[in-house]
Amino acid sequence: MDLKTDTGFPYFSSLKATLINRSYWTAAGSQAMRFFATGTLQMGMLFYMKYSMKVDESQATIIFGIAFLVAMISLYPWRNWVANKLDSRRTLMLANTVMILGLIPLGFAPSITLAYFAAVIIGIGLGGLVLIGDVIMTEVVDEDEIITGHQRAGMYFGMSGFIITLSGLLVASSFGIMMPAFGYDTLLDVQPESVGLGFRLFLTIPTTIGFLLAILLLWLYPLHGKRLQEVQAAVAAKRQRMGEQAA
Repeated sequence: MDLKTDTGFPYFSSLKATLINRSYWTAAGSQAMRFFATGTLQMGMLFYMKYSMKVDESQATIIFGIAFLVAMISLYPWRNWVANKLDSRRTLMLANTVMILGLIPLGFAPSITLAYFAAVIIGIGLGGLVLIGDVIMTEVVDEDEIITGHQRAGMYFGMSGFIITLSGLLVASSFGIMMPAFGYDTLLDVQPESVGLGFRLFLTIPTTIGFLLAILLLWLYPLHGKRLQEVQAAVAAKRQRMGEQAA
């Protein structure tokens, strides 16, 4: 696999090379869907505690604390037992699947105890997402370097960050569409009983859809198997040649 080595790359040519890159769109899209799902969890958890669990909203802090603690502890197992054996694509697909499994108890939890259990599962999945989330974009950058001859990490991470930011609009839109349908009204001091069911569904349906779309986009992500090995070998060869020239 040959590497281009031209030194100039006009902005619009660089932008076009980014926008037509299938690897970029599938990787960035999966990340956006992941952040849509986790953003929905963050937005809905306080309401879920108050109206669905009927406990103090401060319990949401405990839920998040459990999830983040478990995520931190699970980084080592994810790296050594999963990521080192699978590629980043399959690792992220597995992590998104674990997140879905953690959402199921939230939809049916009769008590806060089961919600704590769900937080543990979500934390395990979150560990995998945090560990590998940016790795997949570095693969896109490496592939692009082979095609264009330029190392354009800034362009790809910047564009990816912009798309991920747009996921916040999806979170707000989902809330605005779903919750009024269940009677939620910010002007009411006492919300109808249907709101409790609404927040159970808000915390499980949009999030599950987000994680499923992330998995689908990862399935379409082309940098895996032989293709990924070719990219990694070509980049390693380029680095070696550059090192020899500098010596």
